[in-house]
Amino acid sequence: MSTKKTFPPLVIGIMSAVAVSMTLSLGLYTWVLFIGWVSFFLFGKSLKQILLTFIQIVLGFGIAVLMLLNGHFLSGIVGGIGTGIAIVLVMTLFMYFVPKLKPINTIPAYFLGLITFFGTHPKLDVAEISVIIGTIMLGFAFAWVTENVNLRLAK
Repeated sequence: MSTKKTFPPLVIGIMSAVAVSMTLSLGLYTWVLFIGWVSFFLFGKSLKQILLTFIQIVLGFGIAVLMLLNGHFLSGIVGGIGTGIAIVLVMTLFMYFVPKLKPINTIPAYFLGLITFFGTHPKLDVAEISVIIGTIMLGFAFAWVTENVNLRLAK
């Protein structure tokens, strides 16, 4: 087995172990870090694409916050169906407008933000949300380092 074939999986294994150990020791959501990591490989590895993808994930997170806040507001008016109505309204507007927002019109990236919000159930607190968003950034950083180490070893 050649070292060029051995090193990339080994680097990925080492970086994954470091990432998991770091998130566990810091009390972060490991899976949230991997949202950023996977996004790097799914949506593009250039600095521009990383930034655009990150922006869309954060906007998706914000859309989830809007759903929650609108759901609470409407539930105070119409009762238990308020959250459902809020989700229908926000998602309808989202699905109508986002495709028009080039170059930030990658709907799956927005959904990763929605998933992250609803999966972590954060308090609407700047500190807690900042840690979650920071964990996504950390995932992009781990992916970037992994990719660049493997590119250098391939030479």
